[in-house]
Amino acid sequence: MSKMKLAFTPVAQLKPDSENEIWKIKVRVVRMWRFQNGVKPGDVGGIDLILLDDKGDRIQACIREKLISKFEDDLGEGKCCIMMNFKLSPNLGNYRGTPHPFKIFFTWSTHVKKNCEEIPNDSLRFNCISFDDLLSQKHDEKVFVDVIGEIVGPCDLKEITVRNVPCKILNLQLKDCGDSIINCVFWEKYAEDIHSYVQSFFGGAIVLLCSLMRINIYNDVMSTTSSGSLLTLSNCTQVSSDHIPFDNRKTISQLLTSYEKVNTYLNPETEAIEMDKFSCDGCET
Repeated sequence: MSKMKLAFTPVAQLKPDSENEIWKIKVRVVRMWRFQNGVKPGDVGGIDLILLDDKGDRIQACIREKLISKFEDDLGEGKCCIMMNFKLSPNLGNYRGTPHPFKIFFTWSTHVKKNCEEIPNDSLRFNCISFDDLLSQKHDEKVFVDVIGEIVGPCDLKEITVRNVPCKILNLQLKDCGDSIINCVFWEKYAEDIHSYVQSFFGGAIVLLCSLMRINIYNDVMSTTSSGSLLTLSNCTQVSSDHIPFDNRKTISQLLTSYEKVNTYLNPETEAIEMDKFSCDGCET
């Protein structure tokens, strides 16, 4: 029986070398939001998080709806925590919170310890992309970015028709500290909110910080889209236990010697792996 305390793994080094590997990371939750499941309003599919370690590396994590009550109280924006015993899946799809090649998925066997040693936050919470990189389109357009700039151009709100549906767009210009200027288009609620604020503000310069935005080109202008509703389109490689294909079935004798459906047990108190025990995410024991 091994009682050696599990070592921390830097976020940048997280990768699934083996099926039953257990990782431990120390991170700060820099962003946290609920995502919708399907098109029905209020139907929460789960929680997505952006996690940051003390080296400034980020990774996205996902808590599915049935596990929200188990973990939600231990997590929150700005909180530091230790996370152990989670799953890694390829970070795929057109809407990705970070460029990390993998994404964390919480399971019933995952453990979260809050109030761990603080790690830097203020200077690392946002990862703003430069206007020069935006204009040269060097960034991965499938990964969300943070953008900051001063509103210097006209802030024109207008209504257009897209696919026979009326929608509102806002055209404006942003300038960065190096005097580079980009033309931007914001859509719908974000267009209305920004326009309303600009029209009611008389205190001087207005700095706009856009976090977790996707950048597209619309009529040769940078068009921004929020991650708030679009992350529901992210790919997930987890398979529901209700849809396991029959070609995965086994005989009873095979099951008696199979360890495929259980995980190596990590004791959350000692943070050590106990080789004579196993945990099961399916039956939560």
